[in-house]
Amino acid sequence: MRTVDSPNHDEHPPGSEISLVVLHSISLPPGEYGGDSIERLFTNCLDPEAHPYFREVCGLNVSAHFLVDRDGTIYQLMPETRMARHAIGVNHLAIGVENVGDERKWPLTEAQMNRLRTLLETWASFHNN
Repeated sequence: MRTVDSPNHDEHPPGSEISLVVLHSISLPPGEYGGDSIERLFTNCLDPEAHPYFREVCGLNVSAHFLVDRDGTIYQLMPETRMARHAIGVNHLAIGVENVGDERKWPLTEAQMNRLRTLLETWASFHNN
């Protein structure tokens, strides 16, 4: 697992308890894979002039706890004890997992599915004990 520090997180509200995992898919620009655009988005370093679409998303200050790349590499963007900014209304209840893919077509590779399964099983077994 590789660590990338996203500054886009907050304290959990008092009394909040993680009760769900939200899975997302992302590609930047849309439909394109590779490069470091997603990492740059989550670390507030995305160059709005590098692609026309980046002007729309630059400055969103979004994040997730984990990012699963097409080859199965997992990036941890922040500790699970922090509240990521990924799902309006449920951030305080959720772990966010981004998967490099395109939601308009089947977004996950076999390597991603395997690593995502392992990540979720490990997380669940650790937090259910």
